[in-house]
Amino acid sequence: MKIIFCIMSFFVLFFFGCNASKDKNKTELSYSENNIIEQDIKNQNENIEKINTLNNNVVLEDDINNFTIPETYEEALKLMKKLNIENVVLEILIINGENYTVVEAIETGLTVGTDIETNIYEIPDKSGNILLTIPYKNEIQATILAIIEEPSIKDWGEGMEHWVKIKMEDDTIGWVRGEYTSINRGGIKYRTKKNIWLWENYSSRWI
Repeated sequence: MKIIFCIMSFFVLFFFGCNASKDKNKTELSYSENNIIEQDIKNQNENIEKINTLNNNVVLEDDINNFTIPETYEEALKLMKKLNIENVVLEILIINGENYTVVEAIETGLTVGTDIETNIYEIPDKSGNILLTIPYKNEIQATILAIIEEPSIKDWGEGMEHWVKIKMEDDTIGWVRGEYTSINRGGIKYRTKKNIWLWENYSSRWI
């Protein structure tokens, strides 16, 4: 009897051991399959994200490179605003309650002086101290440093002009009205970021 009992016990243990081994294998297989599925999902999500990023970049490039040429300067300003093309602001001056936006201009030479007397001021306003008066039919050479972004009515002649920040040959820095200045070269007069973009991309008629 003992021998029969031992044999039966052996078969019972063997049977359960086999089943346990199968369950373990199934569990390990299921775990591996889940890992593979999770990795596939992760890879798919990454690919979708890359595609979306690529599409966004293509749209952005299309927005920048494929645009309709504006009919007016006002439309050109709206386009530049959409494309985030702005002048480099150096400072904001408040003079007599008015805001003056000083924007960077590439340093180039210009001639100051015209057929009428020309004043160079300490600030971009006629209420400022006069640093230098250039007599009638005289001129000096200077370097442009910046301009006031907001144009204003000319002292003489028609249209609008800017205040111009200049450095003179003795390194004195002052402000002069744009209508009293000229350039001895071709191209745009005030080489700000906006003006350069307009000039290089399609037209000089807005400058």
